[in-house]
Amino acid sequence: MAIRQCANHHFYDDEKFEVCPVCLLEQQQGTSVGDETVGYTVPLEDEDDVTRGLCLLEADSLAKPVVGWLVCVRGPEQGRDWRLQEGRNDVGTTVDADVHLAEKGAQKHRYCSVIYDGKHREFLVVPGRDALVYHNGVLLTQPEPLQDGDVLGVGDEEVLLCFQSFCKKEKIYW
Repeated sequence: MAIRQCANHHFYDDEKFEVCPVCLLEQQQGTSVGDETVGYTVPLEDEDDVTRGLCLLEADSLAKPVVGWLVCVRGPEQGRDWRLQEGRNDVGTTVDADVHLAEKGAQKHRYCSVIYDGKHREFLVVPGRDALVYHNGVLLTQPEPLQDGDVLGVGDEEVLLCFQSFCKKEKIYW
């Protein structure tokens, strides 16, 4: 893993992403970074009066569809949500966590992983190695299925994350 910082000061893993995923998302949404608008146009040499948009096809392939969400219902980031994608979604305070939680203190933890199995269309929560995680108030010691409304308790500050699925056995979007 090699953590890089883009021109807009976002950190990302350059082994997972060819370009900064935060800048890519902002470009796709047409939002702005700082005082500059993300997304730009490139004039074509043969048509001086025409400007066309630049399409990053390789970067577009990095975006994965959302399959569910985790929403912080208690803790420093109360009200914030994180998109879950197919496969493993690591939850923790490490820099490379898919669900990155801001927590005071120098120790970094990978609390658990939320996994979406696209083949069987089901969600699982798997405990991490270095910190305790509670699934609906019960200590998580082995992989457990996740259902809508389940709550994960993580960290020393009693952070609570509520789970909501988008893709289910009866709902198939992609």
